[in-house]
Amino acid sequence: MEKVVLKAGVSETNKKSNINKLRKDGFVPGIYYSKHDQPISISIAEKLLNPLVFTSETHLISLQLDAGLEHDCIIKDVQFDPVTDKVT
Repeated sequence: MEKVVLKAGVSETNKKSNINKLRKDGFVPGIYYSKHDQPISISIAEKLLNPLVFTSETHLISLQLDAGLEHDCIIKDVQFDPVTDKVT
């Protein structure tokens, strides 16, 4: 399994208008879940995420957040737009 470094920003709110603005700006909203921490709302550039999603390989991801935190994780679930097949 290959380990990949992925940079993400921490999103402050989960309002639908903010999420739609993120998507228009080329970012994908997401949530980092952990057994020992609170869920963290994140946003990742779509061009950085697509190579990890559209492959048959599994990657261990070193998620680097803007706040200086680093977490090891995997992509568990991905949702796609039914018309354009873009990651939502």
